[in-house]
Amino acid sequence: MKTKLILLAGLLCCNLLFTQTFSDSTSLLNYTSFYAPCVLDMNGDDLDDVVTFVSSGGIDMRIDYQQPDGTFSGQYFNINLPDAPSWSIAGGDLTGNGYNDLILGDGNSVTFVKANDTGTGYTHQQMVG
Repeated sequence: MKTKLILLAGLLCCNLLFTQTFSDSTSLLNYTSFYAPCVLDMNGDDLDDVVTFVSSGGIDMRIDYQQPDGTFSGQYFNINLPDAPSWSIAGGDLTGNGYNDLILGDGNSVTFVKANDTGTGYTHQQMVG
């Protein structure tokens, strides 16, 4: 019994050594959005970029590209989505061109946002269900 207690105490102490901290760095972004964001590498530079959506008549996409020094450089894409991603957003290379695409979910549909072959433009296709 004593051995088990010592082992448990040792494991708990080791767990404290490996805790992670969180620093709110939202101020590094140039824009924040009400809609669901997504963090993934959108331009193939192995840095995490932040994708958000902006309501400006239609729903447009903004990507804040992470720079090597940790700052962000934003770019808008006028893609005029019919619905905002109110429920969920996920990303991955759906088309196999080496650039990440997005899947957006809302209450009535799923929208696929696909990168072009150079990763510099995007088109969308909505599937209403």
